[in-house]
Amino acid sequence: MRLYGIILLVLAQPLMAADPPGFVLWPKGTPPVGAVTRPIWGNHLMSIVRRNRDAGPEAHVRQSEIWVVQSGEANLLIGGELVDAKPNGPEDLRGSSIRNGIIKHISAGDVIHVQAGTPHEMIPEPGKELVYFAVKITGP
Repeated sequence: MRLYGIILLVLAQPLMAADPPGFVLWPKGTPPVGAVTRPIWGNHLMSIVRRNRDAGPEAHVRQSEIWVVQSGEANLLIGGELVDAKPNGPEDLRGSSIRNGIIKHISAGDVIHVQAGTPHEMIPEPGKELVYFAVKITGP
């Protein structure tokens, strides 16, 4: 009987092992209760973003972004020139508007890549919410 208990303990060991460093699992794209909701690893981070209003035009100096839209829809104003650009932290710029950008309608299932330095503004329709998974990658 004692041998049987030792065998069970040895077999269960991998199940009880801690996650390797940097491993994160968000089942169905949702951070578990108590999990870090914006984990950062060196040159990249990930987060779930909920937008129910326009956060204004911005550009990230060295960060490219990848978005996977989970639900909702919005208009994305992208490209062109950030008007009245002012620093908003060491790596971000905010502006009053975007000149000569183009509008893309985005919705659930869309995957978007925004290159570092590209002005962008997410504009959800009034009363609606857009939820997307975001990965930000900092370049040199």
